Amino acid sequence: MMDHSEIERDDVVERYVAGKLTPDEEARFEEHYLDCPACIRAVEDAERLRRGLELVAAQELAARRTVLAAATALLRSRPGALLTGLVLVLALLPASLAWRQAGRLGDELDAARNELADERRPRINTPVLTLEPFRAGEPPVQRISLTDEPEWIVVLVELGDAAEASYRATLVRSDGTSVWEADGLEPSYLGAVSLSLHSSSLPPGEHVLRLEGASDRHAFPLRVTRR
Repeated sequence: MMDHSEIERDDVVERYVAGKLTPDEEARFEEHYLDCPACIRAVEDAERLRRGLELVAAQELAARRTVLAAATALLRSRPGALLTGLVLVLALLPASLAWRQAGRLGDELDAARNELADERRPRINTPVLTLEPFRAGEPPVQRISLTDEPEWIVVLVELGDAAEASYRATLVRSDGTSVWEADGLEPSYLGAVSLSLHSSSLPPGEHVLRLEGASDRHAFPLRVTRR
């Protein structure tokens, strides 16, 4: 499996979109990027850039044909002075169009690269919410206070020796609608399940985090606020 340093060093994203990776490189990159949101976005941006350049080429060809047709018609009726002007338009119009389009798409690709670099930046002071199963009566409401700035939150559920092999996590609003769900949560050797959540996945309000195994089920009431 590739890592981000190799992907950036060898221009893997651009070569992948262009179909220039070897079969081994392609397999190793796909093994990584299919589970990496930042690389998925980089591939999508590179594909948009490639499609944009293809569109520019098509527009350039269409523009040249249009101007050439106009030039032919005008030269038949008014030869001489119009020739120089039409040839200039024919030369400059598509180039100007291509330059503007390529510049805009290049800016989008630079933004995608910067976003990818930001995704690899170490996270500090990440909030951690620790939850424990509540066996008697109603479980207490856990409170999460988030800032207006985007941030990551680690949710740690300590299940201990009673942990099963795999769980499904679901965040449900107070009205019963599902916000998101995640399958295949495997407890660590200490019997704890962890989730890394972006703050956008935790909208303000009353929620319930459900953790469900084959026979082991837990519900954790959550109150999310903004500060």
